[in-house]
Amino acid sequence: MSIEMDMSKLVTADAKATEAKAMRARAIKDACATRIAAILDANTMANIQSAAIIGALTTEQMETFRSAQQWISAMLSTARHAISEEIAPDWPMIPEGLHDLVAEF
Repeated sequence: MSIEMDMSKLVTADAKATEAKAMRARAIKDACATRIAAILDANTMANIQSAAIIGALTTEQMETFRSAQQWISAMLSTARHAISEEIAPDWPMIPEGLHDLVAEF
């Protein structure tokens, strides 16, 4: 009498490690998106972009908006770096004046 085992359901250490890595990447991406949205949600961003397009931002507001765009890019780069290097993200500081700009829009 022989016992047959269905090996297709076997979970290997490699599969567990791959799953853990994917879950960590998802968690870092989610944390990045949450941090950005907590400061600058999509509707506010669209309002500021619209104001920039029609020239309704002051010079100071435009500089802050540029800083916000650079901050978002830095946030995304930080998330990618943390995922690829398997380290904790060191999130960049929120640009000075961004809270005030967001409050206006």
